[in-house]
Amino acid sequence: MLRNIIVLSLALITCGFANASGFGFQMGKAPSNYKCTAINAQPGAYSCSTAPKPHSAFESYILKASEKHGICWVKGIGRDIDDNGYGSNTKSAHAELVTLLSKPYGPVDESLDLILPGSLWDEPNEWLMSIKKKERIFTSIWKDLAVTSKPDLDRIYLAVSATGSKTGWVGLEYYAKYHDDCAQANAESESDAL
Repeated sequence: MLRNIIVLSLALITCGFANASGFGFQMGKAPSNYKCTAINAQPGAYSCSTAPKPHSAFESYILKASEKHGICWVKGIGRDIDDNGYGSNTKSAHAELVTLLSKPYGPVDESLDLILPGSLWDEPNEWLMSIKKKERIFTSIWKDLAVTSKPDLDRIYLAVSATGSKTGWVGLEYYAKYHDDCAQANAESESDAL
């Protein structure tokens, strides 16, 4: 009997870890289970200096959650990458992460390297500045995920950002299947305050 209880307990613990998505944060769980701080200016947003399963490419993490849905979005904020105007090192860091993410989630469903119409920063050596000025999009997207060990996970975005013409970084976002409902719940909770 004791053996059965131990096996059942281990199975439940394992299931909890198996449902973890993105840096070990568990979708649907309350942010209070992690060492995160509420971001006052944004309803349902939390800042975390560490994660249950941190990755060396990321320096901090942001969660979004609602009272009803728990965590519904996780973002890893990448470390600064010293670079040139062409974004060579930042593109390489992005490519390395695409390779790592493709192992558990399969091939990328959509890749975008798009310079927006009317961009002032359109020369090849202005690649990072066009990212910083939001005149270019460089992202990889995994959609409609069906990962047995992560049943709440819907999609993943891996995007490049920049802080200047010589510094880039990569952001990684995990979305729960109920992310839209969670975001709506947060919007409604804020409008109730008026």
